[in-house]
Amino acid sequence: MESSSLVTLDWDSANKKISIADFPLKSLEKVLNTILPDESLGKINDWEFVDDIEILEKFKLGRFASTVLYAITDISYSKNIGIFEIQIQEFEKFITSYCKEFGECFFNGDVIFILPHDNAVFLFHHDGELFSYNLPLKR
Repeated sequence: MESSSLVTLDWDSANKKISIADFPLKSLEKVLNTILPDESLGKINDWEFVDDIEILEKFKLGRFASTVLYAITDISYSKNIGIFEIQIQEFEKFITSYCKEFGECFFNGDVIFILPHDNAVFLFHHDGELFSYNLPLKR
């Protein structure tokens, strides 16, 4: 996907640029599923029928100071793309074109958002639950 506001980082580059934990970022999804979140942000029933932008709005990311957001989706693993680095002001535009570019909805399985400058990580769990974690993560 070509965009001046989008960069993909392979896993090794991401580990060097986004140092949020003492384990590889490729393992972040597994780690988040083994620790208690700092906050539950609710559950979206039948999320498969909810627009990606509506799901995104549940996280209220606009309340944070970060200008860059890092996202890990199923595509990050299945196509070995790594982590998406997205300018927050371009994020809705990115999500709306995601399906066209990658052939699946953005929220299709677990999705992780990393805002390292705000010491925050968010998880959209494939069962529709939304969680937030404070950095550093406590395992």
